[in-house]
Amino acid sequence: GGLPFRQTRALTPDERANPCRLLQRDLEPGVIPAIGDFNSAQWILHKRLGDDIPIAEGVAVRLVGLLDGSLFQSELLIAEDRFAAHFPAREGYGYFLVETEQPSAVAAALERELAAYGLDATLSTERLRGFRAVENTYLATFQTLGLLGLLLGTLGLGILILRNVLERSGELAALSACGFRRARLGAMLLYEHGFLLLAGEGIGSVAALFAVAPRLFDPTPLPWASLGVSLGLVFAAGLLACAVASHSALRRPLLAALKAEGLGPGRFATRPLPADAVQVRLRPQKNPPPGNSYRRQRIAAVEFVRRQHLVLWSGLQHGRHRVFVDHVELAVGEDRRGTDRPLGRSLRPPHYRTRLGV
Repeated sequence: GGLPFRQTRALTPDERANPCRLLQRDLEPGVIPAIGDFNSAQWILHKRLGDDIPIAEGVAVRLVGLLDGSLFQSELLIAEDRFAAHFPAREGYGYFLVETEQPSAVAAALERELAAYGLDATLSTERLRGFRAVENTYLATFQTLGLLGLLLGTLGLGILILRNVLERSGELAALSACGFRRARLGAMLLYEHGFLLLAGEGIGSVAALFAVAPRLFDPTPLPWASLGVSLGLVFAAGLLACAVASHSALRRPLLAALKAEGLGPGRFATRPLPADAVQVRLRPQKNPPPGNSYRRQRIAAVEFVRRQHLVLWSGLQHGRHRVFVDHVELAVGEDRRGTDRPLGRSLRPPHYRTRLGV
């Protein structure tokens, strides 16, 4: 015992208590039981527990146990009597394991006394550190590549969010003209993309857990902290991209955004209207009520589609103002002739007072 076994083919209680007894098991003729390192067997030899490895003509070793993080990486251990029987030309020993409470002093003494024989004493901690350095180099390489992929993915996510928000600039301008404040529109965009980010990270995390399900039961714990930090950074980068895109889209002049949607200034909207649409032209009062300090606004056109009950204001200036309407021009369907008929009592002054926020 004493070796860190990861997998064994132990069957009896004695073998489970000391898996090294597996080296004395009698197998088929020409097959020698052997113990190897798990990582070496998996990544170098491409073998699993129970596989055979040919080593000579008519001779093969079978992996009956795999070690995890031991001093015998890149080595195969077999019983001494089996080794002597199949390899009689090899004499002597290549390794000596010395257990002591003062390893540095013993190593220095052995090298000094046996210098003529070329003895090289190495501490077990240094040997394990060297093995770990190789693994850490591979891990660092893959981690760097993964980080690069994460950065590229985050950049692509930011560009996608920016394009999505900028493509909705006309919609945002219309909502702003209808009275929605910029802060509320920005919060709406953050909520939308935040939900999409959380949903995407959640689905991706669940899929990744299924992909690495066998690793969840390994003795070595997964780096949950670094994974959580990575997901948090991706989420923060997505929200930052959304905030930048929202700020850029909401700072765009309202009139220019509405022109891009086909609602430029003029007597009527430049975009073709459906047959059942009602288009009105509102003009502010020439003489606002006394004491009113709000600047008069010029309203280019208002499109009202009955079926959708959607109001789009165009031609508004920046700022928040109260507009008092005293004139309505009406055009129904294909008849675009202006009239002075008010559209209902709510449009007759002074009842029609709407607060417009840009």
